[in-house]
Amino acid sequence: MDIHSLCVLGGIMDTTIIYYSDGCVNDKIAKLVRKYLLKSNCPIISVTQEPLDFGTNVCVGKIGRSWKSIQSQVMAGLLSAKTKYIALAEHDVLYPEGYFDFVPPDDEIFFYNKNRVFVVAKKGPQYGTYIKYRDSHPNADQLICNRTLLWRATDIRRELLLKCSAKNLPAGWGEPGFSFPDETYAWRDSKIPSIDILHNDNFTARTGRYRPDDLSLYVAGWGKWEDIK
Repeated sequence: MDIHSLCVLGGIMDTTIIYYSDGCVNDKIAKLVRKYLLKSNCPIISVTQEPLDFGTNVCVGKIGRSWKSIQSQVMAGLLSAKTKYIALAEHDVLYPEGYFDFVPPDDEIFFYNKNRVFVVAKKGPQYGTYIKYRDSHPNADQLICNRTLLWRATDIRRELLLKCSAKNLPAGWGEPGFSFPDETYAWRDSKIPSIDILHNDNFTARTGRYRPDDLSLYVAGWGKWEDIK
């Protein structure tokens, strides 16, 4: 039996979830996200700016909200993790059943999930609308990879932020594997899409126009947004 089958059948994953949050999210959304993370049966390290009773908590204190704080919180999680693989999880993304069963087939590649949708959770006429993911570059909240590989990449990015502003770095610099020539990333697709929740306090805003077939009120594996509990 291969290692992937052993992980799925045994429920014992060699993957630690690093959940990082700056606290700028509606408590109802954050609790829903954490509820689904617990279903993974993976060890969880929560890295927060205030103490949180969730997994093994690492409280880094009030370090603010910035690209630098994100890299610092990820590194704090890596310092506590012991497993071979790491999955990054943000406080406003829902991860479906089976998402964390993925075992990277190559320890030198950053693997990003592309099966992803957004949902409008802000009050208004588009509330509950799902939007198909069409971005051409990966997002860190969909990453699973080797722990040492991520450690190296995060350390490089932290050093860069000590020397210059994030706005002076190349597009996509924060996603390991994407913009650095000696790093490689690959796509993979979860069976059920993850859901990136658009709310009033997202760190990065999503704007733009969408094709009619990009919008839906129902997503397979989840149903309607209002029914997700």
